[in-house]
Amino acid sequence: MPIITNDCMSCGMCIEECPFEAIQIDHIHTIEKGYSQSTIDKNKCKNCRTCILDFECPAYAIKEK
Repeated sequence: MPIITNDCMSCGMCIEECPFEAIQIDHIHTIEKGYSQSTIDKNKCKNCRTCILDFECPAYAIKEK
């Protein structure tokens, strides 16, 4: 199952590549700051690995778990 690391820049390119619409951008708020990061919905992900094999993340943030 792929994971998205904290290296994610929230560019959204991976969202367009996922055939199952399993990747989304989450807006995360902490006490110190707010930031955005792409995340993979494990319920929608079919482990096709398109996000790893057919797409090269510009931040190299998508990894195999």
